[in-house]
Amino acid sequence: MSAQRQRERLAALAAFVPVFGAADFSFGEWHSPPGQMPWFSLSADASRFISTVSMFDWVVPGFDWPTWQRTDEARRFLEDADAIAGATVEDLERLLTVHIRLNRFSEGHLAVAFEAGQFTAIAQRAAALLRDGEESTGQAEPTS
Repeated sequence: MSAQRQRERLAALAAFVPVFGAADFSFGEWHSPPGQMPWFSLSADASRFISTVSMFDWVVPGFDWPTWQRTDEARRFLEDADAIAGATVEDLERLLTVHIRLNRFSEGHLAVAFEAGQFTAIAQRAAALLRDGEESTGQAEPTS
């Protein structure tokens, strides 16, 4: 991946720092109609974030995310959003892949991840990497 593309990817995530930090920001809302399973609807900005993650290839195809999410490295990031301040570009790819994939199996996972500070920390780390010029050209390794 070119350095320019990497900067574009980081900038796309970093653009959400002020969005997520706005006093009136909401990631979305839960709906619990009587007799139905509860479901979560994303706000327009949250939907834009998820679209951005996809559009800028932050979700890594073929990455063995179920195995990685059980590693000590993953747990450190997933259990402590502050740890994301030391994440690499590859770590951000792995984290975003885990969150996007988990949401397919657990309704509302994205909301829980946002409330835990995951997406804000990821956007802040992307901004720091962009600012510091620390880019990595690798991606998470696909499984065979």
